[in-house]
Amino acid sequence: MLSPTSPLRERRVGDADRAYGAYLARGFPTADFDDQPEPETLQCRNELDRTNWIGLLIKAQAVALIASEAEDPEAVMSQPCDPPIRCTSNRMYRPSWSSVIARMYALLEQAAQAQANHWRLKDECRSVATRQALEAIDMTQGWP
Repeated sequence: MLSPTSPLRERRVGDADRAYGAYLARGFPTADFDDQPEPETLQCRNELDRTNWIGLLIKAQAVALIASEAEDPEAVMSQPCDPPIRCTSNRMYRPSWSSVIARMYALLEQAAQAQANHWRLKDECRSVATRQALEAIDMTQGWP
């Protein structure tokens, strides 16, 4: 029986943290952009990246609110976003504001699923009773 403060248990919780960090560092796949040479990912390796994406979503939602009052809302929402989206490849794209909103909502959903898996792994590390069960936890499973 493992104690709640077992060093092995704490090491495995650390493994879950590192698995989550590695998942975020790979970036989040995104829908294709026009003239895209290869599949792209949105970088989410740290708080600054995540803050930038949330900021872009807020700006896109503000544009959508302004567009709702415009004579031609679709014309406003089809304009290229500013600032551009910079992907993990360091290539920049300027999709429409409508596309930005869809991409950011998809990113938030995938991020929520990844965070839930991270919590699941940590909870499992803290709740299993035996060393064998703790070592059997697969840190590669459950990621979106």
